[in-house]
Amino acid sequence: RQPAPEDSVAALEALADVVAEEFERVGAVGTPTGGGMTLAAPTILEHGSDDVKQRLLRPIVTGEDTWCQLFSEPGSGSDLAGLTTRAELDGYEYVINGQKLWSTSAHHARWGMLLARTNWDVPKHRGITVLIVDLRSAGIEIRPIRQMNGEAHFCEEFFTDVAVPV
Repeated sequence: RQPAPEDSVAALEALADVVAEEFERVGAVGTPTGGGMTLAAPTILEHGSDDVKQRLLRPIVTGEDTWCQLFSEPGSGSDLAGLTTRAELDGYEYVINGQKLWSTSAHHARWGMLLARTNWDVPKHRGITVLIVDLRSAGIEIRPIRQMNGEAHFCEEFFTDVAVPV
């Protein structure tokens, strides 16, 4: 019998726990955590071109590059149907304009997974595209949001004519 997908997930989680325990036992740093490992890497593995996999996966796994999610927006929060950040196709690149909010550690991240509206003529949930954005790109302003405790874990980001290759 073929194992059910949930059996496979449970087996992988159990193995991951064993590996983490062994890293801790020998005092090793361990694998990186966060959005790069939990969201970006699996998405790139499933949908990325060979070139994207070659360039981006190793720095995620080594912890060299950190990632953040660029999903929420002012006025719509995490309601994806309300996205207003737009990415318009111009030749071989998308041009991004808009704002994101409450992005954890964007001021420390090298890369972001950005949700943008690429098609305004289809039902709202269908016109959204995920783009990988180099946060060092021209046209991006990242502002940490100071919390009551004085720390700044969250940020707001402004995108003005940011070019992202297709």
